[in-house]
Amino acid sequence: RAPQHAEVWVSRATALLNAGKLTEAAGVAARSIEAQPRSAEARYLAGVIAVRQGRHEDAVTMISGAIELDPGQARYFAVRGSSHVQLNRAGAALSDFAEAHRLDPADPSVVANLALLEAERGNTEPARSWARLAWSLKPGDPRIRQIMDAPGAP
Repeated sequence: RAPQHAEVWVSRATALLNAGKLTEAAGVAARSIEAQPRSAEARYLAGVIAVRQGRHEDAVTMISGAIELDPGQARYFAVRGSSHVQLNRAGAALSDFAEAHRLDPADPSVVANLALLEAERGNTEPARSWARLAWSLKPGDPRIRQIMDAPGAP
């Protein structure tokens, strides 16, 4: 008998994802959404699986659905932001990483992504500001050191 609760399907899909069985994980995640269409976690997981499969447009769609249901999860914005980066949508990525930072200001990877995106866009001062914060949260990231060591850096 199939489980009726999305949480059971989410647990199964997560186990398959962790085992590297992405196609199976995607199928189980879809069943999770069918079992409970208003499960933000099921939609988020489907998005994470899509990211791992390189299907970033699908990931954005699935994670956007999760955000509509539960907009208070920083990790939802962070993963969607990463997909936007892969789709060359720097503005959308910046927006998502900024919201992830607002929700979880201590996440060094989010702050590092903000620094890197600003640097890519040529916004030197914001990039350096984010880089200093990222360095203070997690010293040693060579990508951040590169921004901090750029000519004219304080």
